[in-house]
Amino acid sequence: MARAREEHRELASVIRRLPGRFADRVSARTVEQIQGAAPAGRWEQAVDELITALDARAEVVTVHEREELRTVLGALKMPGERVDALLAR
Repeated sequence: MARAREEHRELASVIRRLPGRFADRVSARTVEQIQGAAPAGRWEQAVDELITALDARAEVVTVHEREELRTVLGALKMPGERVDALLAR
């Protein structure tokens, strides 16, 4: 049980950092939406909005960022294939 709580906290921390990491590649409105959804526990919505915005703008992500997003999606039990469409450098 303690391990599950620690993993939950770690995941929450990663998701809270995502908007700042990608703020220069998505609109300010998208950042605000993500920042509002994540603390409210709507993590799936926050990650979905981020990936959708990055894909729609054809923004480039690093291989590390792509893997981090894939890990977050896996932890949230969301399909990871959407990350494959993101352009990586």
